[in-house]
Amino acid sequence: MAAYTSNYQLHQWVPEDDFLRTDFNEDFAKIDAALGEAATESDLAVIRGNLLDKCRAYCGTFLGDGTASRVVNIGVRPYAVIVTSSVNMFATMIVGSTPLGPLSIVDNGFQTGTGGNIPQNESGKRYYFCCLR
Repeated sequence: MAAYTSNYQLHQWVPEDDFLRTDFNEDFAKIDAALGEAATESDLAVIRGNLLDKCRAYCGTFLGDGTASRVVNIGVRPYAVIVTSSVNMFATMIVGSTPLGPLSIVDNGFQTGTGGNIPQNESGKRYYFCCLR
């Protein structure tokens, strides 16, 4: 005979159990009712607000100026940065405080430049970035 979960009493079969379509229908009805009760629009608005307070994305572009080092100011210290160019699909990502080639995180944004295997400040090239805080 099937055992049942502790919260919603959903069927938990063992290998020798026979099970019926009605068992599944009962379980899905319980799941649907629980989800319907759990997530009101105001609950979802609170959850969305909490998520926005926890993580923010700052995305934008900059035009490379060819200098060996430059700071792209986004106004906050990000936790992670992804940079790619309009010319190729190569992207560089940095998480935390360890520099990666010309890319490093600074207090007001990120610093990049023309060094490394994937330069990110070549003159005249458009670069796209996304920073997470």
